[in-house]
Amino acid sequence: VVVGAFDQDDHHGAVYVFERGNSFWVQKAKLVAAEPVTDDWFGFDVAIDGELLVVGATRNLGTASPGRAFIFEKAACGDWIERQVLLPPDSPESLSGFGWSVSIEGGSVVIGRPGRRAVYTFLKSADQSLWEFESMVTASDSVQGDAFGRSTSLQNGMLVVGAPTSSIL
Repeated sequence: VVVGAFDQDDHHGAVYVFERGNSFWVQKAKLVAAEPVTDDWFGFDVAIDGELLVVGATRNLGTASPGRAFIFEKAACGDWIERQVLLPPDSPESLSGFGWSVSIEGGSVVIGRPGRRAVYTFLKSADQSLWEFESMVTASDSVQGDAFGRSTSLQNGMLVVGAPTSSIL
């Protein structure tokens, strides 16, 4: 079980990893960004798939950053290692929500950015060393304010994206 706590540690955020013990859950790790930023909201959303974990940090008030997403991998010794920080490949506008929602399945990572009404997909590189931008997904009928990308789910190769304030007429 992975729990995001974006308001922890002087607003830097943290993620807690729990594993099932004999009869209860045991905290195994507390993860923070290698380079924490105040009000980053690290841990706003989290997703895990086996030995891989993605963490959304949707804000970064200290810079013009649109938000970030962090990839962690569980090492053989059991420690979680920060492997890569993902940024949107397009517009750097701040507070656009990159990292608001995150999903991971196998070699695919999805990052929601509702301020741009978009979802970004990243694929593991052929040599398995990096995550590389694949595409930006948008809805054909998305309109300003519909929050497309606020929630994402990736399962069995299917991507589902939420737009909770969309109006259906």
